[in-house]
Amino acid sequence: MNKAQKRAWLILAISIATLLAAAAIIIFVHINHIDVLGHYKPTPIGRILGVVMTVPLILIVIAAWRFPQKDFDERDKLIDHKTVIWGYMGAFIFLAGAGWFIIIANQLGTIKSMLIIYLIYLAYFVSASVSSIAALIQYRWGCGNE
Repeated sequence: MNKAQKRAWLILAISIATLLAAAAIIIFVHINHIDVLGHYKPTPIGRILGVVMTVPLILIVIAAWRFPQKDFDERDKLIDHKTVIWGYMGAFIFLAGAGWFIIIANQLGTIKSMLIIYLIYLAYFVSASVSSIAALIQYRWGCGNE
């Protein structure tokens, strides 16, 4: 397994863990009717959530530092360029589905601005997950062991 594959596995693990944790937090907040966003000012829970949300981003930066892309060969760079397209498509589908769900669930058609930031945050991790899966598939089915 080369450095690009190790990086893809690490980013996939971080992304999936972040998405699962976000889903658990969303379900917990929804079931217990916790006001994370606040009406006019951020709540303490919202501030703690914001600090916790930076941890996966820092882990992704550490993974990029640990496995720099300049050490990849031409095949790795080609696979990386292809996976970016899949990642963007995954993020777009996620945002379209989330927007559709918000329209269906919210009769007034309004959304708090902080929710848009959270959706963009989650879309990044959906993009990273899909990109990592696409890279690992290309290494597995392509010429990954050459």
